Amino acid sequence: MGYIIDYLKLIIFDGILGYGIQSASYALLLFAQSKRKINWKQYFIVITISSLFLLLVRNISFISYGVHTLLYMIVVILLGVFLMKISIRNSVISVLETAVIVTIVEGALLYILKFSLGNDYLNEFVEGNFTYSFLSVNSHLIQSKINKAFMGLPTNVVLISIITIIYKIRIRKPKGIKD
Repeated sequence: MGYIIDYLKLIIFDGILGYGIQSASYALLLFAQSKRKINWKQYFIVITISSLFLLLVRNISFISYGVHTLLYMIVVILLGVFLMKISIRNSVISVLETAVIVTIVEGALLYILKFSLGNDYLNEFVEGNFTYSFLSVNSHLIQSKINKAFMGLPTNVVLISIITIIYKIRIRKPKGIKD
């Protein structure tokens, strides 16, 4: 029974709060780049497909970090073009723009964590050697993944906040122009 709870924690922290929020950010910027209001059906389909793809690819051991990031970006571009009917130009710009924002936010937050917690504590936490009680699981491998996802949560919250602001700015109509 304990491992079922462990996997549920992994799904919540890694799948939903990790890949789900990040995929929501990529999908939202696709709408923003094309200056379209959100089509909720398309939005959730893109989030679901891209999250599942990312979860699958990141768990294939022989695919390294940079490669699965590029594969993920290609999938999001293709979803933008074929599912959302956004031009390839807007899809590529949107995905690259999101990747740059992710990199900046992750770098800044990692620097803050290293500065405030110390490098040793951060490494031990990421490796799954210790954790907070509500995150605790039986498997060392799952523990490491949950800890990494938990550390990525602030990045994803900041990311979706920034992209929501960009979305609101880009789809705003100038005063005096009606639909």
